[in-house]
Amino acid sequence: MTHRAEGPGNPRPFSSFLFFPLLIVVLSLASGLLTQACREQTTQEIDRNQPPETVLTGAPGDSTTTFYFTHLYWYGVDPDGKVIAFEFAVTDSIPEAMDEIEWHRTTRRDSLFALPVGETQEIMGRRFYIRAIDNNNRVDETPAWTFFTVRDNAAPTIEFTRSVGIGPNGEEVPITSISDVTPTDTIPTGWDVEFKWRGLDRDVALYEDGVRDTVGHVVGYSYHLAPIESSYLGGTLRNTSASYRNLISGSYIMFVRGMDDAGFAALNPTIRSFVWNRDPQTWFTRGDPDSSGPADSLAHFFDVEGNEYFNGDTLNRASGAGHTITAWVRGSDPDDPEGLGRVRDFEFRKRQDGGGLPWAPIQTLDNSVVWARLLTGDYDLLARCSDILGRVDGSPAKLTFYVNKSPRFRASLQVGPTLIEQTPQEGQVFPVDEVADGLPCRFLAYDPDRQNSDLRPRFFYKFTGPRDYHETFWRPMVQAQALSASVYFVQDVLVPERYDGRLMVKSEPYEITIQVIETFQDGSSENPRKTELIIHFYITSG
Repeated sequence: MTHRAEGPGNPRPFSSFLFFPLLIVVLSLASGLLTQACREQTTQEIDRNQPPETVLTGAPGDSTTTFYFTHLYWYGVDPDGKVIAFEFAVTDSIPEAMDEIEWHRTTRRDSLFALPVGETQEIMGRRFYIRAIDNNNRVDETPAWTFFTVRDNAAPTIEFTRSVGIGPNGEEVPITSISDVTPTDTIPTGWDVEFKWRGLDRDVALYEDGVRDTVGHVVGYSYHLAPIESSYLGGTLRNTSASYRNLISGSYIMFVRGMDDAGFAALNPTIRSFVWNRDPQTWFTRGDPDSSGPADSLAHFFDVEGNEYFNGDTLNRASGAGHTITAWVRGSDPDDPEGLGRVRDFEFRKRQDGGGLPWAPIQTLDNSVVWARLLTGDYDLLARCSDILGRVDGSPAKLTFYVNKSPRFRASLQVGPTLIEQTPQEGQVFPVDEVADGLPCRFLAYDPDRQNSDLRPRFFYKFTGPRDYHETFWRPMVQAQALSASVYFVQDVLVPERYDGRLMVKSEPYEITIQVIETFQDGSSENPRKTELIIHFYITSG
């Protein structure tokens, strides 16, 4: 629908009548002044030119949405002359005062417009005004207008043609990371960074005859390097590169976006991210001060008796106060500005069974860490260093070890002339006639630590039987044999032990859950180790 803007109305006609006697008196009184009055009057010209009218003949429907690249048509008529030009204007969806609208002159009766949207808004409401101008420069006082929504289907796409770190001797390292959280590229201290890019707008217009045409184009680029630049720079077609030097240690993200002819600059700019100043490196060593790097040494630590252990090892349980271990930490900076590999500070952190303490400084002269009272548990010792610019090793050295090995199950054990075997084995099948009085079960477990305080572990038994019958109990295991490496235990169970009925034939397996838990004989309050085993067996008719 085409609307007419309100203009000044026609003046209401003035009604008069003649009152003859009064008119004679008025004329008589005025006759003496008539000559003088005629001398003082000035002639006022009357503008009899009527304003032209304007009509929009082709435009998107009222309050509809159209592609921002749209064709509009109009014409004008003048009742007492001719239309020689038009003026058009585009405003926001909220109408402005007519005297504040910015008008543009044209002699055309149609035009293809690239109507603007928001910088970060692909859809925007617009009002289009058009008014005719006649040969006496009289302007249509009630311009034609329409309101519709325009859409920009695609923001410009940006491609980095160059994204590198540049060393003092001209060497280059590519920057390809696109993560805005954890950059995967690191640029050494003292290097510069350089970026170049280009853009393409892929907006396509579909005409009534089915022809598709790429109509959009990039009109400018803007960029900023966070966190040192808080807002976008540039904005013209010439802004296709940027370089930086003398950065400070930290993480950086380069944002680049293009603006198309509708003013749309995308919701998600193209990025490249990097870390400037490579992390220092930290490792555990035997304590040799001449150790030059992590490749020369594995992660070592020692107990108070001088026994050497490595990452992932398990220490036997120590009763009483537990173990005390010592580990030595070393570090180096691969891009120390002075080329000496120097680092500034060392820190350590202790974690036990998933929980841990905060980072703390290593204050010993030989950069050693002592950890005492190590009872049963899973342990992580972490260490990290920082370089002279304050950058901290983002991947700390980690030493994982365990105290007190868990008990383990065993399928068979030869004790003298006697072979002790686990019964049942996983998936074993038994005829129903052979288990009329129950299924004799035997389980073997052993303690790999061979610590007297860990003898006689408790045995937990759970059986799921016929008709959803369940039974569970605890009892201590019986020592079967003590060999050079381990102590072995055995437990016999009649399944079911407390159920009055027989085991029945079932297509589904029966399930036995058994669990071995250490029993400390020294009154320790530490958490015992435990191991679980689940066995399935079948009962058939024959």
